[in-house]
Amino acid sequence: MSAVLSVVEPLSVVLLIAALLGRAPTALVRPTYRWLWSACAALTVSIFIYVSAVFDWSPLNVCGMPVNVWGLGTSIAIAVFAALAARASRGTVVAVAVGYIVASAFVVYRGLVEIPSPVGCLDRVDVPWYDPFWWVLILVHIGSTSYATVVCGTFARMAENKESMHVELRLLAAGMVSSTLFWTGILVILLTGYSPLIGPLQYLISTTSLLLAAGLLVDPVRGLAERMVAARRYRELEPLHRYLAIVVGERPLSSPGSLGLLLSSAYPPQDRLYRLTVTIRDGLLEVIDFHAGRRGGPPDARIELIHRIIVDQGWKPGAEIDTPLALRVAAKLAEGDSVSQADPATLV
Repeated sequence: MSAVLSVVEPLSVVLLIAALLGRAPTALVRPTYRWLWSACAALTVSIFIYVSAVFDWSPLNVCGMPVNVWGLGTSIAIAVFAALAARASRGTVVAVAVGYIVASAFVVYRGLVEIPSPVGCLDRVDVPWYDPFWWVLILVHIGSTSYATVVCGTFARMAENKESMHVELRLLAAGMVSSTLFWTGILVILLTGYSPLIGPLQYLISTTSLLLAAGLLVDPVRGLAERMVAARRYRELEPLHRYLAIVVGERPLSSPGSLGLLLSSAYPPQDRLYRLTVTIRDGLLEVIDFHAGRRGGPPDARIELIHRIIVDQGWKPGAEIDTPLALRVAAKLAEGDSVSQADPATLV
């Protein structure tokens, strides 16, 4: 095993496990996603069993019939969960479950009755399973991941108008394809005896883990990116809001801390930004009214300054004041010359 692979493979599995745990709350509340998540979890367990043995992570003796049946179970569970996600007929799900029972019975019979030698162990890099188990496991896994690929691909086409969901499902499908290619390569080795192929195939384990982890993390990363953009815009608009509040004689909104702004679930930055934008829009409209003489007395220098900036930034009478315009006004007010004309002592 190469030095790069010895680092990337365990890290990719750890990342995949972390991604699974992070998406567990979503899986609990969304039934269809729950089954896709479960299929990914089943494949993760299959990968973890192998990688933990190769890197000696597990103190357990991973030998014997329980591990054989467990390996089959994780493989067949991929197809079962994919069928449930696709809302397949009860007959299909039952057929898959019966197939698992038959395959397991075959493995148990061959291992306990016909072959007196040990039924297989995971020993570091060597995985000396006995041949009947390999045949069953390989065919079951190829069938399961192929079916899961079709299910994820179908859902991805259905979600083309939802970008993040579409990307997530495409990545999950790619992860299933990678796993299918790995086990197809193992089948080729079994048929041809060309063992050097196992080296390059090791990279597909890491590829599978990384693709699945990337798919599971698409939505959280997108959500975090949206929060960061909203928080940045909020901070950019805050000085304008405080300045307008002083000019029109209103109390400014309370300002959260940086972490509170970014991480709050009860009041996310997108909602805060919307409220701030509406408040700024109302404040700018009040400035326009003051300048037109519809409110208060003669406009002072600050009113004149803000009104001039609003007009210079493209505002026309009767037009709406949107977030881009407010951002441009805020940037212009932040310039030294403009602020000095507007009495910078009031920018508190």
